[in-house]
Amino acid sequence: MSSKCAKIGVKSWRVIYMDNELCSHCQTYTRPGLPGGGKVEEITARKMCKNAVDRSQGQLVDIAMVGFCDDELLEYVADRSPKLSRLEIAHSKYSAGSLIKALKKLPKLEELSIHSAADGLQVDQALGSYCPGLKTLRLNHCDDIGDEEIIAITQNLRELRHLEMHSNLKLSNTGVQAVLDGCPCLKVLDLRLCVSVDLNGDIGKRLEQIECVLHTEPINIDPYSGGAWFIDLKTHRKVLGGNIMASMSDSD
Repeated sequence: MSSKCAKIGVKSWRVIYMDNELCSHCQTYTRPGLPGGGKVEEITARKMCKNAVDRSQGQLVDIAMVGFCDDELLEYVADRSPKLSRLEIAHSKYSAGSLIKALKKLPKLEELSIHSAADGLQVDQALGSYCPGLKTLRLNHCDDIGDEEIIAITQNLRELRHLEMHSNLKLSNTGVQAVLDGCPCLKVLDLRLCVSVDLNGDIGKRLEQIECVLHTEPINIDPYSGGAWFIDLKTHRKVLGGNIMASMSDSD
């Protein structure tokens, strides 16, 4: 890929894409909840994102939409990106129905990141049915994800290596047990601020098979806010040095 990187920044939003014969990566951000945002910014970001998708001519493999994704844009991306392997959506207003429609069209998806879903993320079995090759799944700050949803989601994700569910307050040991039963290849499990999960006893013994289990108290676990992530890098089993996210990425 060409080393030329186009960076476009206006006030509180930015679009970054790698410029090659065809675009294959697109990362588009607005800053949720900060001054300078608004409808005009969101509309501009959507236009820029669509332009990158169109330029890719079906070769897009990686897209991040933070702060502006809606139903129409999500389906627009899915309809034109059959090779997409990574999808990240955060702080956006879209329906579970549109996400399910998109997943049906993305059979090559290996990494899905959902942060702060606007409504109930009731995708359940759709993830396993339409994305059986998923290796990384992030469902962070998704308040409607509990044991029942996790049981359904993990039934068919046999290839999953990396699972993040921090700040999912409805998750309990029952859901964690389902993860361990359904995901034999799992290497990283993030349970930070899952306050109903108790890692003592039998569940703790089962977690010994996982290389990295995170269950610590962060200061700020919103990666899109620009603040520090957390003060304690200890995991349930060991201490990770350096950048925690780099360590977790290396485990994928």
